[in-house]
Amino acid sequence: MPTAVYASPAIFAIISLLLGAVVLFSSRERNWLRVMAFCALVAALPMLWQASLGLPRPTDLELGKPSGTVVSYVVDEPKSILVWLVPDGSNLPRAYAFSFESRKALQLQKAFADARQQGNAER
Repeated sequence: MPTAVYASPAIFAIISLLLGAVVLFSSRERNWLRVMAFCALVAALPMLWQASLGLPRPTDLELGKPSGTVVSYVVDEPKSILVWLVPDGSNLPRAYAFSFESRKALQLQKAFADARQQGNAER
């Protein structure tokens, strides 16, 4: 199994451990450092929890636009569009959550219908 799938939970775990070490082992004179590290630790733990659950990644938080082959999608009309795609250069699909826009949903439905008619994978 590829280790790249577990990269973000591992990164958050390492950051949490480092921040926890700062809280535990920083000198008594630098209380501000301990408070800041503790606040960062508290902020990192929910991110670790969310990343390790396998929930769809919000595309607003991604550095670049996700690209690849779309495997499936679900339109949750008032909230979001959930897309499962296999990123370029990978074999495993990832789940992404796009903010809902009717234009995007219609484009996705049309592209899927066209791909089905032609027998191609949707990109």
